[in-house]
Amino acid sequence: MDVPAPVHRPGSPRPYYFCEELSKTHDLFMGTLCEDKEQLQWLTDDLAYKRIFREIEILPPPPKKVGWWNRQKHRLSASVYYYTKNMHPVYHRQMVERITRWVREKNMDLVYVNGMEMTQYVSPSLGIPMISDVCDCLSLLFRKTGAAKKKPHP
Repeated sequence: MDVPAPVHRPGSPRPYYFCEELSKTHDLFMGTLCEDKEQLQWLTDDLAYKRIFREIEILPPPPKKVGWWNRQKHRLSASVYYYTKNMHPVYHRQMVERITRWVREKNMDLVYVNGMEMTQYVSPSLGIPMISDVCDCLSLLFRKTGAAKKKPHP
């Protein structure tokens, strides 16, 4: 998963500069599922990240192995491929609890999520606004896919 990154590095420049600007007037805390060792090194060593984010939390990725039964529950739920509630129920619950605890401990008043994958871990019970920034045009892809499926095959 990409992390916010300046244009001279691989990653996501849009959320990087968005967060850089927000950090001028707000305290920002970043949680990321980043697994790329090089990107993780930037997050810990680069002083720019330390200026932008008061704290960076490296979150554990979902388990790679999915049991047969959980795979069937996921299929029956018709969930998107990255949704972990049925495939990895323990992991999903732990992530929701971890993020809920972190948001409350830091007394956050807004959660900004870059992309759709992390939205599943932000509990509505937090009682604060969540902005899900879907800047990767997935909605356009879904619309085009849906339109293509409605057309009869020749």
